[in-house]
Amino acid sequence: MSYKKSNNRKTTLQFILLLFLSFSISITTWAQTISSPTFSYETGKYHHPISVQITCETAGTRIYYTTDGTIPDESSALYTGYPILVFEHAAGDSVTFTGDNDPDVLDENVPLRYRSMTLKAIAIDDNGAKSEVASAEYVIDLVDATLNIPYADPPLAGGTKHELDIYHPIGEENTPVMLFIHGGAWKMGDKNLYMELGNTMAGYYRFTTVVANYELSCDPWNAVFPEHILDVASAFSWVYEHISEYGGDPENIYLFGQSAGGHLVSLLATDSNYLIAHELTSEKIKGVISMSGAYELYDLVAWPSNPNGLNAQEVLEYKGLCALVFGNWEQGTLDSFSPQEFIKVNQPPFRIIALNETDTFPDMPGFSQQANNFYSTILALNNPFVELKILNENDIPDKVRQMDFPEDTKGHYQEIYAINTRDWDSRSSHMVAEFIQTVPEPPTCILPENGQSSVPPYATFQWANAPKA
Repeated sequence: MSYKKSNNRKTTLQFILLLFLSFSISITTWAQTISSPTFSYETGKYHHPISVQITCETAGTRIYYTTDGTIPDESSALYTGYPILVFEHAAGDSVTFTGDNDPDVLDENVPLRYRSMTLKAIAIDDNGAKSEVASAEYVIDLVDATLNIPYADPPLAGGTKHELDIYHPIGEENTPVMLFIHGGAWKMGDKNLYMELGNTMAGYYRFTTVVANYELSCDPWNAVFPEHILDVASAFSWVYEHISEYGGDPENIYLFGQSAGGHLVSLLATDSNYLIAHELTSEKIKGVISMSGAYELYDLVAWPSNPNGLNAQEVLEYKGLCALVFGNWEQGTLDSFSPQEFIKVNQPPFRIIALNETDTFPDMPGFSQQANNFYSTILALNNPFVELKILNENDIPDKVRQMDFPEDTKGHYQEIYAINTRDWDSRSSHMVAEFIQTVPEPPTCILPENGQSSVPPYATFQWANAPKA
């Protein structure tokens, strides 16, 4: 019995080995009936997609095009990493994947890719066995990035703080322009940290996006105001003069800043002197998006009875920051650099973004109150061109909420990182993009003649009733 059992096992193993060898030879021979793909580029709707041609030499072959070799699904798209097309081929047939197959990049089901991927041609038999027959690298390219462009002479201390990066949507011309100014308490940060923001705003929302550096209040620059805002004005002037060379519309420039960047873009839009120095006016600014900025600087250091409800420790920390950045914390100095002190009727439209603070979603101390006060001050002048948008904790994507930020100010970081990722569909991104896409043309404001009232007449204008683009 033992001998027979051993003999049966030997026979069974031989039979299985024979079947495996036969199947392997069959698959190898069958897979060779498809020629290798050739790859070339052509202009698609949103980018330069890959053009792939695969020719079959025998009939009845099913070929799937995939980026990871998974089981095919006719409804899948190249951009999700799954098969893109399924065909039953006749002898001599060829298949070409071109720009006509591009999905709409604004489709929420299409994740954005900036990096290279591998496209594979997979042959599959009736039993579901598959064999890779060809593969090649390709790049989905939605954005043309031009980096490290000088907008002024280099700083005396050296470095790249007078440079900017431009992200332009491929295939688009004369697009709206968004100039982004980063935050970091006027002493930290760099444009290189916001590459994903540039890619997202250009790749998905089709804005020519500019991310600019400026001198900081730290070694080796040790900038003291007004050096920071003078740099931002120079960057704006350069963009206005040169952005058409990169596909942007110089008459359609928006400012976007967060934290210290929110303060800087708001100051540039309200205090006209910085643009006048470049023979420009604030009319060249189409609109301003300020996210968690500082608007009335002295309110951050006033003591006692702080108007923003700050405690003694918080006020002391802000005094140290103001001494570093502005030279001192005297009211006269801080008022001269506070956007709220320069609000006027004829200023660009504003979208102010503030946090709905909670114990688990805190902003910088006093910043939410600063946003409300800035908004209310503009409304008190009956200025029609302002909106206040509130960002809630549940508006932040889960993966951003899981990042490691300082507990006492993590909401302040989460709001901008929700944009500075490959996830284009965050609420933060929507708040920025929606404003640029729908901001109405302001009505004409008739200024008074000499000798008349210093308050110009104008009609109340409701943003909600404005015609949308």
